[in-house]
Amino acid sequence: MPLTPLPFGTFRRLWRNVALMLVLLFFLLLALWLSLPRWLPMLAEWALPTDVHLRLDGRPGWRQGALRLPAFSLTRGGCLWLRSDGGDATRRAGDSRK
Repeated sequence: MPLTPLPFGTFRRLWRNVALMLVLLFFLLLALWLSLPRWLPMLAEWALPTDVHLRLDGRPGWRQGALRLPAFSLTRGGCLWLRSDGGDATRRAGDSRK
């Protein structure tokens, strides 16, 4: 039984649907990134013990080739366990064979 070629409109619809899915995925990831300070502490409280709380003072950002991390704190009851004033995560050029 010979294969019959698909009409051109089928490929156009396929590419349109793929492009639409990629655009929707981009906007979903963007919304998750921008709302990170709201949902990450709730997710952390689900995984941490009941009296441990995580607080973020902002959202991560990208600046001059570095991932800028927000300040955060981890408390238990009224006691401060861990505090960070933020920081950068960068990649440095170098020899990876060492």
